[in-house]
Amino acid sequence: MMCRTSLRRTSPKYRQIKEFAKQQGVGFYPAGRGIVHQIMVEKGYAWPGTLVVASDSHTNMYGAIACLATPIPGKA
Repeated sequence: MMCRTSLRRTSPKYRQIKEFAKQQGVGFYPAGRGIVHQIMVEKGYAWPGTLVVASDSHTNMYGAIACLATPIPGKA
C-alpha cells in the first residue's frame, strides 16, 4: 500500500500518464495494480522473440521468456 504522502506527490504525474495512454489508445495500469515487469508478461505485452525498451530497472528479466529487453534511465 502506498502512503498518502507518496500518492499526493505522484498524483499529477499519474494523471498525465493516464491521459496520455487514453489519447494513444493504450492500456493504463494505475498504482496498486501490479509491478510493471510482471504485468508486461502476464498481459502479453512481452513475449519470446520480441524487443522491450522500458524505464524499469527490472526490464532485463524478460530474458527469462526469450524476449530481448533493455532498460533506459528515466527521471523520477
